[in-house]
Amino acid sequence: MQARSLEFDVDVYPDCVVFKNKNTTLGLSHFSKQECTLNYIFVHPLFRRRGLGRQLLKKSEAVCGTKLTPVDPISPSGQKFFLAADRVVSKTV
Repeated sequence: MQARSLEFDVDVYPDCVVFKNKNTTLGLSHFSKQECTLNYIFVHPLFRRRGLGRQLLKKSEAVCGTKLTPVDPISPSGQKFFLAADRVVSKTV
């Protein structure tokens, strides 16, 4: 997979998606298919602002087959990200 000329591998697990290159984890998401929630999303600071967060969200939702709702706590930057992605940011587990 590629994001703005960044090549990486994608590992998909039953409740997690991981983006990695040969040196490090670029980003990961953890979700609940049963609750339709995104429990955690992280992009390595050196690889931010390259579309990886959007791709993680998109891949996670493809694995779940539905839109995911992020759960609290959500950082201020996370709130901006989810609002830009047209997601509700108020669901608590």
